Amino acid sequence: MALSGGQKQRVAIASAIASGEELLLFDEPTSGLDYAHMERVGKLLRQLAETGRAVLVSTHDPEFIEQCCDYKLRIEKRQIVFI
Repeated sequence: MALSGGQKQRVAIASAIASGEELLLFDEPTSGLDYAHMERVGKLLRQLAETGRAVLVSTHDPEFIEQCCDYKLRIEKRQIVFI
């Protein structure tokens, strides 16, 4: 209960990583984080992908997308559009 929103977010990310699953899905992983922590999370997710895990990220943060995502898609009018 004493953790900040950003700290809770980082604990949730660590929990997902510790699960050992091959597919990780992160929904808005940078919400509640300042820019420095957003960069750290981006680097971490890229490192996870480099180990062979599939890392999917859902976010509205274009800076974060540019930093850590290899493939981008958007849903428009119920269609998936690859960017």
